[in-house]
Amino acid sequence: MEDSSKILLGDGATLSPEDAAEVEDLDCGPQESQKLSTTKDPAIEKAKDEALAKELQDLSRMMMLLLNEEDPLSKPYARKYLAETYKSNASIADEPGTQAGSSSSHFANVAAFRKRNPKYRIEIYNTTAHVNRDTGRAMVWVTLQAWGLPGLPDDASRESVCAIHWKKLAGGLWVLFRTTGLRGPGSVGI
Repeated sequence: MEDSSKILLGDGATLSPEDAAEVEDLDCGPQESQKLSTTKDPAIEKAKDEALAKELQDLSRMMMLLLNEEDPLSKPYARKYLAETYKSNASIADEPGTQAGSSSSHFANVAAFRKRNPKYRIEIYNTTAHVNRDTGRAMVWVTLQAWGLPGLPDDASRESVCAIHWKKLAGGLWVLFRTTGLRGPGSVGI
């Protein structure tokens, strides 16, 4: 048996079902047993937050890079991680009529935009996340640069920052439910 003082003091150990049974066998009353099961180790909680933040940053990159695809629906994760009620508060490259009120209209907008602008592409520079596991909400900030913008020379680009809003569904899956974009000025020859 593992040293019971480590379990009781929360020395970063996690309890397996077998360990939990052994803890219940220790000479402590029901109140002490409840404290053991509800006490959260701050180091473990921080590690969980960091792991989820990284996962959502990776998913945000994948979802944003769908803008580079001629057929965004060709990627199996495209519909999996986009809420049916998805809303986009950002138009694609400032084109009117490309804001989305649902995931279906978003994919239709992306496909139509790509057909009109085959040289359009984005590159993601960085991401950062704010995650609240208790509320089941998260926001990932994505900094990107876009080329092949309509009406501009091929070497013109523009930086943008997008806020990618995520929520956790009842089954535990995190889905992107809203995108908000902040556009920067265009640059030539960068």
